[in-house]
Amino acid sequence: NETSAKVAVLGRRVEPGKSTQQSVKDKAVAFVQQAKTIADLEALAGKQNLKLQNTKAIGVSEYNLGTLVGEGDDAREIVRWAFDEKTKVGNVSKEVFAFGDTKGGYFDSRYLVAALKSVVPKGKATVATLKSLDEANARIKIIKKGEIIKSKIQRGADLVTIVSQWPGTKIDTLKRVNFLQTSNEPRVTGTVFSLETGKISDPILSNMGVIVLQPITAKTQPQMPADITLFRRQVSSQTSGAMRTSLMKSLERQYEIKDNRSKFW
Repeated sequence: NETSAKVAVLGRRVEPGKSTQQSVKDKAVAFVQQAKTIADLEALAGKQNLKLQNTKAIGVSEYNLGTLVGEGDDAREIVRWAFDEKTKVGNVSKEVFAFGDTKGGYFDSRYLVAALKSVVPKGKATVATLKSLDEANARIKIIKKGEIIKSKIQRGADLVTIVSQWPGTKIDTLKRVNFLQTSNEPRVTGTVFSLETGKISDPILSNMGVIVLQPITAKTQPQMPADITLFRRQVSSQTSGAMRTSLMKSLERQYEIKDNRSKFW
């Protein structure tokens, strides 16, 4: 007789119970009760080896606080609190904000205590304002480091010599480069298509770091399609959409329209 067996794997998502949720929320409530200012919050987090997270700079109508916090109606409540006239720089929220499960579960996945670190004043940004913004401060540091690296790279040297000066770097080959596919690196794309074959570029400060380019094959002219009707429609649709957006912004500036929708949602 043959012996057989049937095996079935039943998968069930692990979800927190009410007691687990309440335990976590109690810890967040304790923060609200003890921390009245952002300095208190930082000190309390330090004692418990917790790291405070900073959001990106946000606008009054936003509902997305970035990957660290999330988006949607739950995040919107924090934005409304931050832009409330009663909320001042250094304040800590008097309530704990709850975030529902993003995958549709009927439970709270996170509890958050918010604090207002800084306010960007209307108009041109000052040095002090930029220093208070983590993303601006980080970007400036990247640019300064890049400029230092650029100044130390020997201009006109071959790629092997340049790589030998910087341990950990390597020579890589990018195939089938298309001028329309910038990959958020317009300086790199513009430079590679402006160079003659075999010529080495000056150091370029890109989003990925400092890059030196050398085209190894000649540029080929793209084949023009026989029918460009579809391409024309795409360009026309994109242009008309951008035109409508620009027109509305122009009218708002011209008639000094104030958008107060954020007070109601």
